[in-house]
Amino acid sequence: MIGLIDEYYMRLATINSNPNLVKSMSEEERTRLKNALENVQNKLNEGDDEVKNAIENFITVFDDLKLDANLQKEIKTRSIMPKEETSLPRQILNDVTIMTLNTL
Repeated sequence: MIGLIDEYYMRLATINSNPNLVKSMSEEERTRLKNALENVQNKLNEGDDEVKNAIENFITVFDDLKLDANLQKEIKTRSIMPKEETSLPRQILNDVTIMTLNTL
């Protein structure tokens, strides 16, 4: 699931770092993207499969809207290797998802 998380973050970074991208989207496109993000946020307290499916759905919506043309080729990411039995990765996912929802 690590690759999937990287794909998710890359798309969120694209949205967050390109305010003109959001402004150029139709209301319908913004709503689709927002619904997909809200679905991720709602699934974060559920099992890994539910989270994975929600993230995959968001990526599909992002790509269907042809926003993938705006993906930066070289986005530097930092890995955080938390101790086992922590919810830190999900907290980070939630925080970044909320931040992105606020831009839509």
